Parts: sequence; structure tokens; C-alpha cells
Amino acid sequence: MKNFVKFLILVALLTAQKTIFANEKYIPITVISDSKFSTNSLSREYITNLVNETLAEHHVNLGRNSSFLSAKIQLITLVDKKYLLVYLLNKKRFSFETVKIILDKKNHPSVVIRHYKLASEDFNNQSLSQIHENVCPDPSVTFVTASPMYQYFDNIKSVVDREYTTAKEQGYVPHKLTDNQSTIANYLSWLSCPNLKAFAHIGHGSNSAILLTDGIFNVDAIKKNVHLNKKTILSFNSCEVFNDPMKPTIIDEVQAQRFSGGISDLLIFGSTETYGCIFNQMLSYGTSMTKALAICEIKYDPAVEGSLSPVYIINDTQYNDHPALSVYVLTEKATKPIRLDSLANDAQLDLSRDDALKEIYIMTPTGRVDCNQFSKDKGLRAKEYGVSLTDNTADGKPQTCQIDDVSIGRKDQYGLGGKGSDYLLR
Repeated sequence: MKNFVKFLILVALLTAQKTIFANEKYIPITVISDSKFSTNSLSREYITNLVNETLAEHHVNLGRNSSFLSAKIQLITLVDKKYLLVYLLNKKRFSFETVKIILDKKNHPSVVIRHYKLASEDFNNQSLSQIHENVCPDPSVTFVTASPMYQYFDNIKSVVDREYTTAKEQGYVPHKLTDNQSTIANYLSWLSCPNLKAFAHIGHGSNSAILLTDGIFNVDAIKKNVHLNKKTILSFNSCEVFNDPMKPTIIDEVQAQRFSGGISDLLIFGSTETYGCIFNQMLSYGTSMTKALAICEIKYDPAVEGSLSPVYIINDTQYNDHPALSVYVLTEKATKPIRLDSLANDAQLDLSRDDALKEIYIMTPTGRVDCNQFSKDKGLRAKEYGVSLTDNTADGKPQTCQIDDVSIGRKDQYGLGGKGSDYLLR
């Protein structure tokens, strides 16, 4: 009888859960396709709802004002256990948090581990890890630029496109891997190309893996499957990849000519421009990678020590099913404001010594909301402001603008190493 009562309660909860999630919107959530997926009884809808419910119970916000851009869910099915890996992509930095949800025999969550550290078994248990022998799709290709985040941010799209065009202009044979093309199998295939001189990746990462469209590309996959020609520069514009175990894997075991990546967390706006600058310097002017990094991190990243970067303004007003509101930015010398319509685009203000930020405001359906928490110093440099809206109207209070100084108190660090030439080879 007790079991029957429990069953009725569970049915009621699941019914209520479906109703709740049918009426609420969350950050984009994707269940990663897997060859094992069709052989189990769990639907994508069930998995998505289960994750939303479970994370809400553990105080992980996937709704309004979430710090995450999107979530990817991977179902791992073994003979004796089944679990979910939930990758939560930070919307301001190239980092991701992993949550592991272990399912019981009835496919209900039994154990939830936040800030889970990925282990070797997590990659080995992906059916995607059973990669066939890598074959270079086009041996003539010498330069690959890639990002699974290409569609999300205008600055990433701009950098990838510019790297492709510049490489072509300088006599290289380039190839782009973007969005759904940024898969584990494609990365392995293109990294096997015999004439590859550089592979430049932009996306979320950790000290042991980078996150691609269809799963984690970790040190075990790299050790097992990547066989470079030793005259290839690898660049991962991702958080913390220039640490153990990723760093020695690529430098000592894979033996990349040079390897660069984040030592610390890296800002999406700032580090992307830094890496775009590095490859522009190397491709266009023959600059060494060491010198290019020194030039570019100071010029573009607002969170490095001694930065002279522009001021970045980010529109962070989108939440739930509400589209982003327009953010306007006006400087003292400008005749009209810059309009930002979404998180995808940003304003980069290269203020002269006699110019300063004058106004930042948000246009809502009910009118203009002014922002006040920003510096009006002339010639301001090295700042990154995220602009969002706090809606207090339900409490009878006015809407207010909130400005988050994303760069304050941070110290971005880039790493560069390897035993080969510091120059991009022909």
C-alpha cells in the first residue's frame, strides 16, 4: 500500500512538473545526441524536465538572471548504472560548470554532485568516444579556425571569419568548423591533417577538457587519438586549459609546436579579441607568438594587469521568455548613442583622453531606465560593464538598471609553451 501511495505522489509530481515547465522558459537546454540515445526509454522532454526540477531543488538558476548562457545534457548509459552530465556554460567567461546526476533504477535522481570534476570514465563512457580511425578530410588544409560558440556571439563570429580570410590572403589553405560542425570526430579528423600549421579554437573549457557541440573533448581523447605532425600550433581560447593535465598532454605527449590557452578564467569579451589579434599579428606580420601575445593581451583584455583595452559594454537584459531590451550608450563627444540589442553584440569604446561615458540607459516598453553605476572618468580604459534590468514592479517599485563591473578584481592570465618554433610556419 505504501508503495502504491508513493507511486501516486510521484505521478502527481511529474504531472505538476510538466505543467510548470510548460509555462516557464529557461536558458536554452540541449540534450546531446548520442548513438545510445535511441536504445533507452528516456525522452528528451523527460530529461530536460528532470534536470530543470533537480537543479532548481539544488538552487541552480536556469531561469531569470541566470549566470549561465545555455546548458548541454549528456546521458551516459552503462550496464549497471545511468547518469546525466549537465554542462552549464557561463555567459560572460569561457568556463563551464558540470553537474552529475546519478539516476536510480526508475530513472529518478538519486545523487546530485555540483561542481563535478570530469573523470576519465566520463569520456570513455560516451559512445562518441568510440571514434573510428581519424582520416584527414583534406590534406591540403594548413589552417583551421573553429568554435562551437560561433552563432552565439558576434565577436567570436568576427574573429573566426577574419582568421579564415587573413589565412587565405597570406597563402594558407584555411578551413572553418563552426557550431554543429564543432564535433569531437571533426576535431580529431582535422587535427590529423599532415600539413596543418595551426588549429585555433574558441569556446568553453577547463583544465582537463574543452566542450564541443556533442560532448567533452578531454585529455584522454587527445592522448588516445590526436597525432600531430609536430609542426602545428594549437590555440585553445578557453578557461584554465593551460594547467595540468591539459598543458602537459598537449606540450609533452602530443608535442604541439606551440600551445596557448587560458591559465585563469577568461572573459568572453576581451579574450576573444586578444586571440584574434594574436593570429592577425602572426599571419599578417610574421610576429612571433610570444610577442603577439604580449601585444594583444594588453591591447584587448580589460582584466590583464596593465591593460589598455577599450571599455566593453554588454547587454545582459534577456531573461526567460522576454527578449533582450535595447541598451543605449552615449559618450560626451558622440552625436548619437550606440544601440545594443542582445548579449551577442557589445560596444567597444576606445575613448580619447578628452572623452568619457555620458549616459547608459535601457529602453523598456514603459519607458527609459537610466543607469548610474559607471565611471565617467575621461579617457577611461580597461573596463567591462554588464547592463541588466531589475524588475521590481510586482512589489510596487520602479524598474532599475544594474551595472556589473565584470572586469573588477580579476586577473586574466594566458599561457604559452612548447618546444617548437615560436613562429607560424609556412
